[in-house]
Amino acid sequence: MVTYFSNIYRGMVTILIGMSQTWKALFRPAVTLHYPTERWELPTNARGILFNNADDCIGCYKCARACPVNCIYIDTVKALPEEDLGKASMGNPIRQHLIRFDIDMFKCCFCDDCT
Repeated sequence: MVTYFSNIYRGMVTILIGMSQTWKALFRPAVTLHYPTERWELPTNARGILFNNADDCIGCYKCARACPVNCIYIDTVKALPEEDLGKASMGNPIRQHLIRFDIDMFKCCFCDDCT
């Protein structure tokens, strides 16, 4: 008979401990965001957003060579000697037409070696 009431007592204590966790969680602020309409603020040094200004690219392949997973694809065509394509923002002359600059984001490991 004593074990019967002991089991009931332990069951009630277990339920109260579980319910205390539930009541604590009930009054905490929500952490879930409704993704398409709300987004987390990314830190300023976050990796994951790659950007290339194609008008500023000189087609040197340095970023493609630096990529450890080979996810950058560049196709260029050499410009004619009399053709003036201008200069890049760093002052380097642009000597090639950039046909394709693609980054395969599924392969990218966001190491920032290319930027």
